[in-house]
Amino acid sequence: MTLPIQTTLDRIINGNDHYDDAAKSQELLNMIDSRNTDYQSLPPDWDPTPAPPSVATILHRISRAEHGWSAGITWYDGFFYETNSSSSNITKKNPDTGAEVGTVVLNQSNGLNGVCYDENRSSWWVKQNGGYFCEFPLAGGDQISQIDPPEGMGFGIHIDVNEVDIIYLGDQVACKINKVRQSTGAFISSIHVSGYSLSGIVKKDGYWWCGIDGNPGEYGYIIKVTMSGTVAGTYRMPSGYSYQHSIGGLTLDAAGYLWVSGGKGTYTYKVQT
Repeated sequence: MTLPIQTTLDRIINGNDHYDDAAKSQELLNMIDSRNTDYQSLPPDWDPTPAPPSVATILHRISRAEHGWSAGITWYDGFFYETNSSSSNITKKNPDTGAEVGTVVLNQSNGLNGVCYDENRSSWWVKQNGGYFCEFPLAGGDQISQIDPPEGMGFGIHIDVNEVDIIYLGDQVACKINKVRQSTGAFISSIHVSGYSLSGIVKKDGYWWCGIDGNPGEYGYIIKVTMSGTVAGTYRMPSGYSYQHSIGGLTLDAAGYLWVSGGKGTYTYKVQT
């Protein structure tokens, strides 16, 4: 719920409320010189009282890789493709049943986190555990190219078919979505999602959807984020699993539905957005 801005200021000034995002609360307080503060100076999409998490609506689920702490997912040619941190290859799956129907063998030995099909270049991009973002042919085999994570860490990968020579790389440590030039690896810009350890990333209808890599005992979440980095919605994923907190990759199917990889021992979920 968004409060009228003056009411929000009054509640903070009088110490009658608590906000989870302490940094942004302090940012607001720093803007306040007196009760005559110009309220119009606040960031236009800033909300100091974000709505509580909603429960994600699950439309369908399929089996997730049995091994690996984290998993990446993507779509290509009507099939579902998955990577995990215990395998160096890409697994092809039936999207209705989750049954494995093939393997794309990559000539590399690292376990993999993220994966993304690149329609513009007709290739795969994968994220090696603790290593590079690497490009491989659709048939597998030898690596084509690689990109260093801009700040040394990374997980999620997103490629927009309408943005030629651009790749988006999620960073779970710096809490950023980095925009990078594919052909050179040059950093272009970033969106900072303060306080959130981002795993999978995907762009849909003018927003970013991101998986959150949480801590044991916590719920797993996905978040909806504006292009300036403000969290516009938080959605709790299914619980009751030892690794429910460990949300992995995100992807969109041909119909625009969001798919989310859960943690080890859970499922891959089709989610209503």
